[in-house]
Amino acid sequence: MGLRNPYRFTIKPESGPVGRLFIADGLNALKAYNGEDIVDVFTDPTVGIAPKRGPYIALHKSRIYATEPTEIHYSVYCSEVDDETQWRPDAHLNVNDARGGKITGLASFGDALIILKDTAIFRWVGDPIQFGGELVEIDDRGCTSPDSVVVTPFGVIYVGREGVY
Repeated sequence: MGLRNPYRFTIKPESGPVGRLFIADGLNALKAYNGEDIVDVFTDPTVGIAPKRGPYIALHKSRIYATEPTEIHYSVYCSEVDDETQWRPDAHLNVNDARGGKITGLASFGDALIILKDTAIFRWVGDPIQFGGELVEIDDRGCTSPDSVVVTPFGVIYVGREGVY
């Protein structure tokens, strides 16, 4: 039996009785579950680029943010607001840093998207399409355990090289 990439999830609440669960594993197409069916999320190629496969995914300010495995060292993409089928090529955050490192997680906390890499932690505040924003390195210890990332009312908790932060 071969090893699989773990599935990562984010939930988009709806105004109706059922929300949508988004599923990413970094290998297969981004998937959505509405309580009845699991379907691939796809885009008309004449309108935008394909939804990103992850493995890291987060819902932040009504957009799905996701990584792409071939760009795991530096790229985070986002969908249009409230439309996971539309992904523009210019809706991209570059989190390349001098130490390199791989992205190990995404988390939405308050007004910020937290981008965790194994070399550093970054905070993004803004809108990548309409207004721009600010990407700031907030910690140089990094997150070494992707499965440890948890959002709490007090902040984002994760395991780094020297312990739990």
